[in-house]
Amino acid sequence: MQKSAETADAVEGSASSPAAEKTPVAEEKTEAADSKEDSSESKVPAANGTTSEQPAAEETPSPDEPAGKQSVVEKKVQEYIDENYTHTSIDRITLNEDLGTEAEGDYIALVYLIWDQKNSGKTSQQMLDMYSSDMAARVYDDLPEIQEIAIFWTVPYLNNGQAKISFERIDSGMKYTDKVFDSNFN
Repeated sequence: MQKSAETADAVEGSASSPAAEKTPVAEEKTEAADSKEDSSESKVPAANGTTSEQPAAEETPSPDEPAGKQSVVEKKVQEYIDENYTHTSIDRITLNEDLGTEAEGDYIALVYLIWDQKNSGKTSQQMLDMYSSDMAARVYDDLPEIQEIAIFWTVPYLNNGQAKISFERIDSGMKYTDKVFDSNFN
C-alpha cells in the first residue's frame, strides 16, 4: 500500500399437536441428542408430561456495555451512510476498548465500508477522503465515547482497491492519523 503524506424467539409446541407426542423411538433419538445439547438450553415441561428443549432467553445489552455500544455505533454509521454517502455499504464494524485512555467506556471504532461507484482512482481517493473526514466529524459530535476511528474502504470497481483512513479525537475535533491507498488508486 502507498502511504499518503497526510497523516430468541422461543418456539413452543402446542400440547395438543401430534408433534408434541413422542414415540419410544423418537425418545431414544431425543435422549441421544440431549446429551450433545448446549447448556444454553433449558428443559421446559409440556402439558403432556414430556419436556421440550427451549433456548435460554437472550438479554438485551445495555447501551453502556460494549455490545450495546456496538449497536449504537452501527445504527449511527448506517444513518450517516443512508443520509450522506452514495454507493456506500457497511461490510462490518468492530469496537475495541481504548486501553490508551484512563476513562472507562472509551472505544476505537474499526469501520469496514464498500464504495461501489465507477470512478477513476484519483476521484475515488478524493471521495473516500471526503466521506471519511465527514464521518469522523459526525462521530466527534455524536459519539463522544469513540476516541479513534479507522475507516477501511474496499472499492470493487478498482480491482477491489483498498484504503484506510484513520482519525483520533483531540479537543477541537478529529485529526488525521493515517491515510493509506493501495496502488489501484493511482
